[in-house]
Amino acid sequence: MTPEYMVGWVAKALIGFTGVQLLQKTLDVNTNSMEQLRAVLFKEIQAVRINDIFQQPETATDLLEADLKKLDMLYLRGWESFAAHETALKRLLIEQQEGVQQSE
Repeated sequence: MTPEYMVGWVAKALIGFTGVQLLQKTLDVNTNSMEQLRAVLFKEIQAVRINDIFQQPETATDLLEADLKKLDMLYLRGWESFAAHETALKRLLIEQQEGVQQSE
């Protein structure tokens, strides 16, 4: 038995387990809630959120994904997402660095 087979088997066995579904939902809600809290409580703090949504059916996955090709594709999409936001992130970091230097 390969590790991929075992992970796939465990994933299939646990898909119906509501604890896994609850964990996935909780993580998703927490991510969105944290962004909203940051925007409300820390308005003066600038942030760049790199969190693109991949709506293609082939990118659908869950916490127990075992398909290495799909995971590699998602990893690549993550790099593409970062590249799309890289300019804004650099600008933010440069502005913060300049602010620190001015305060010294």
